[in-house]
Amino acid sequence: MPLAIRSGGGAGNTLTPPSGTTDPTTGVLTATFSATGAGERTISATINSVAITQTAPVTVTAGAASQIAAQGQISWTAMVATAVTPPPSVIVSDQFGNPVAVVGVRFDVTGGGGTANPITTSSNASGIATTSWTLGLLPGDNTLTATATGLTGSPVTFTATGTIGPPSSTQSRVTAEPAAIPASAGSSVSTLTVTALDAVGNPVPGATVTLDASGVGNTLTQQAATTDASGRVTGTLSSTGAEMKTVSATLNGTLPLAETPTVQVLPGPAAALAFTVQPSNTMILGRISPPVRVTAFDAFGNMASGFADNVTIAIGTDPSLLGAQLGGTKSVPAVSGVAIFDDLSIDQVGSGYTLVASAPGITTTSAPFDVTLLP
Repeated sequence: MPLAIRSGGGAGNTLTPPSGTTDPTTGVLTATFSATGAGERTISATINSVAITQTAPVTVTAGAASQIAAQGQISWTAMVATAVTPPPSVIVSDQFGNPVAVVGVRFDVTGGGGTANPITTSSNASGIATTSWTLGLLPGDNTLTATATGLTGSPVTFTATGTIGPPSSTQSRVTAEPAAIPASAGSSVSTLTVTALDAVGNPVPGATVTLDASGVGNTLTQQAATTDASGRVTGTLSSTGAEMKTVSATLNGTLPLAETPTVQVLPGPAAALAFTVQPSNTMILGRISPPVRVTAFDAFGNMASGFADNVTIAIGTDPSLLGAQLGGTKSVPAVSGVAIFDDLSIDQVGSGYTLVASAPGITTTSAPFDVTLLP
């Protein structure tokens, strides 16, 4: 009796023979079934073109693992110290390409200094094994291998290029050397160095740098607008204003750096004297009160606090008829740039007296004042 046998579902199915005639004695036709593709199958038959209602299910399982290959992406460009996306994956299969589960796979970083987690794992039900790959700290080439012992295609190699990250506010640096300079119009400077670094300390070239300093009278210069290959920009600070300056830097227009060094601008040498407490009207032979104060200033108007020379005081304009004499201590050393005369007096009546204070190379005249007979 003619009999035809068919397999349903899947791929790579083979029936031998696919048809024939039943044994005249037993009524049996025997055939063999094989398949290269794993999965569920249904075996059916027809006799004289009439379908037999009974069918036979067959489950085809994957064979032994024989090969390994990359599953998806094999090359990336990513920022240093970050994990690549999507993560590296391999697929383990038998000789016919059917995925094989529970096959051990080892991931090893072989270049670039990054990490793989996990290092050892097993293929899942789809034959896939995956790891998270974090690139190393330095820009450049990174490599990762996936190894399954004895399988064709092992090891599988993945590559990635690590790129420098954006500048970090806390990692980047600002220095000022020397930390103290005399006031000047540019002849004395502190050198400012800005080093742009990413979050893991790599220099960031091409970052724009803006320098600033607190206080008044500052002159800032900058050799370049952007960082060089070493992530650096240098500049200078000079100032005519004697005070503590706080230096700051901003990268790429919006990133202020956390580090803010200070530069102490010191007053220059004394270049001028001034009466900072003028002589007041007084009685004949009466002590001028409050005490007269003469202060030294540098060329930029800063109090010359380092000035300690003797300051001498004398009558300048003398409106008296008989020639007045100035009483008291007429020469005192300056202390922190200030000379105080606390016992001065004049022995003649007059209106429009002035005093003249002098030190080596510099002099100044007071405002006019009167000496009267009675208060």
